Amino acid sequence: MGFSFYPAIGLCFFSLATLALGTAHAASCPSPVPNINMSVQFVEIPPVYNSNFAENIGGHLRGGTSVEITPKTQKSNSICGYISQIYLKVVVKSQIGVSDRYPVGSCQYNVIQAHEAKHKSILMNYFKALPATHRGRYAQLLNGGTGYILGQESSVQQTLNASAEQFKSIISSEHAKLQYDFVDRQDLVKQELSRCSNW
Repeated sequence: MGFSFYPAIGLCFFSLATLALGTAHAASCPSPVPNINMSVQFVEIPPVYNSNFAENIGGHLRGGTSVEITPKTQKSNSICGYISQIYLKVVVKSQIGVSDRYPVGSCQYNVIQAHEAKHKSILMNYFKALPATHRGRYAQLLNGGTGYILGQESSVQQTLNASAEQFKSIISSEHAKLQYDFVDRQDLVKQELSRCSNW
């Protein structure tokens, strides 16, 4: 039984000027906190029942997350602009798999299937709550870096890149900890395995 998840990042942004933006100049532009619209999309991959498992692995929940950030900008004055809104979309893919060394309906198959279903439940509950629990947290990651001089947007692009990386790391770490605490903790797995013989 196992769990593996692979986060990724995608950024959709406006064309960037070739000139670098000086930090001192960027600091002179207003950097209000943008309105953040966060959504989560679930993509369920059909389950598998095959022999593509290592000898000590009976099943898995596989998938990955991608974070897509699309900003909307506007002018604050004749020389400055800022990010007024951010559309943040988290795409979550998941797939349950069970090794075909265990016949469908057998004790071992049922235990593995139930274990992976627990993983799936943790995943769904965590990510469904994400817009409510993490919108403000993402806003903090922007760290006042939403303003820029018109035509010189490179520094605000760096802010978005950094915030996306940090956000990806936060949700990956939190999600993995939940999976361990409620599904993969050694005593929990031992209890599950004790339900069947001849593993």
